[in-house]
Amino acid sequence: MNTAKDLMKRLLHLFPLATAKEAFDKTGTADVVLDEITDSQTQAAIKSFAFENYPITRQNIYIYQLNEVFIRADFDPEQFPFTVEHSESPQEELRIHSLPRTKFDVLIGRTGDRQNLIFIQPITVRLIGDILVIHFTKLVRNISYYFAENDYPVKISQDNQESDILAKVLAFFDDYDPQPLDINAGVKHLWEIDDVDCHKVLSRKAASSVMETMDENLLFKEQYPAEYLTIIQRPLEKTVFKYLLDDGYLCNLFTTEPTVGRISINQFPEDINQAKNVVSKILANN
Repeated sequence: MNTAKDLMKRLLHLFPLATAKEAFDKTGTADVVLDEITDSQTQAAIKSFAFENYPITRQNIYIYQLNEVFIRADFDPEQFPFTVEHSESPQEELRIHSLPRTKFDVLIGRTGDRQNLIFIQPITVRLIGDILVIHFTKLVRNISYYFAENDYPVKISQDNQESDILAKVLAFFDDYDPQPLDINAGVKHLWEIDDVDCHKVLSRKAASSVMETMDENLLFKEQYPAEYLTIIQRPLEKTVFKYLLDDGYLCNLFTTEPTVGRISINQFPEDINQAKNVVSKILANN
């Protein structure tokens, strides 16, 4: 259930199957491909694949403002709260790749037994001047995939969940006083220039929040231009955006919580640069 091969297969399962097939020159169904890769490749090779391809996963992205520029030469991987599997410094940026483990406590409905299911969750920490960006690859939602058809597994609890990992990473940068970066300006800029429009928008009034959810494929600004002019003046909360251009530069859909500096990519990006482009384009106009 939690052998080294099991953990590598679960790690690969977090990535688009087509990406794994191309990287390792495999064909076939998911089960066949993951078995062949984990039988023929070292753990180091599979981890390297994860580092190189994290931008094409479903992700939660957290953005923080530091009180000064992070000095890359001062980074000590031995002090980082999780094992640093790999780090790199491309174009004035420090990237730290880590693979913390998280454990699910699972109840098997068919028998009443309890089992532990361990996952490796890729995280990439990016330091760009005085900005800290933390990418978490999302874990699978449906754990039934890892059990027999009639086991009816239910996740009871989780150790070392994403919020715990995030807290430990932020504590490592405590001397730089990381604070959630308000990205309202950058997000609103994309909306104002019609790069994006939204399916769902939660905005804040003086003493309340207002949620607008569009029917089917309708978009808010397109349908309600007058109301848009009011909402754009307020801080945005959770908002689901659709990219309107056909150049593939940004993810087709992404969710933002601008006031707390969060972005979620809930579908596999179609291109390895799309998720990073969402972050960079928002920051460039913030």
